Amino acid sequence: MKQPKSIIASKSILFELKSPKNNNKNAPSPALLQALSQVKDFMTDSQKALILLREGKNCFDNGDIRGALDCFNEGISYNPSVTLFNLRAACHKMMEMFSEAYFDYSFNIRIEPDNGQHYCNRGLCLARLKKMSLALEDLDLAIGYEPSATNYYARATVYGDFGKFEEALSGTFFLKLNARE
Repeated sequence: MKQPKSIIASKSILFELKSPKNNNKNAPSPALLQALSQVKDFMTDSQKALILLREGKNCFDNGDIRGALDCFNEGISYNPSVTLFNLRAACHKMMEMFSEAYFDYSFNIRIEPDNGQHYCNRGLCLARLKKMSLALEDLDLAIGYEPSATNYYARATVYGDFGKFEEALSGTFFLKLNARE
C-alpha cells in the first residue's frame, strides 16, 4: 500500500526535528513530540521501533543513558530485535545493572544461538556478577562459535580478574595459534 506523501514527509521530518540548538540536547524537541504523536497511528510497529532506536542512540551518544534506556525499552515493546536488546544491554552495563544486561544477551542467544559475541557479552556480565564458572562456560562457547582474539582476550581477562593468572596466560589466543602450527 502506497502511503500519502504527507505521511512520508512527516516520517522523514521526525529525524530532523530534534533541535541541536536546544539547551537540553538530550530532550526531544516539542516539534518532534508533536509530529510523532500525529504520525504514530500511521506507522508500523517496525517503523516506530526504528525511530525509537535512532532516538535512543542519540540519547546514548549525548550521555543520557536513562533516556536511551527508555527509548530502547519502548522500541522493544513494538519490535523486539537483536539490535535493540544489544543497545539496551549496553545501557544496563553503563548503569552497572549486570543482571538486566545478562537477560538481554540471553534473549539474543535465543534469537541467534550461533553468534559467539552474544555468549561473550553474557559471559562478561556473569563475571561482573561474580559467577566465574558460568562466565567461563559462556566464554568457551563464544570461542567455540567465533575463535577470535576478542573472545580469547575476554576469557583471559575473566581468569585474571579471579586471580587465576596461569589459566589466563595458557588460554590466550596467541598460544592457541602456536599450538595449531
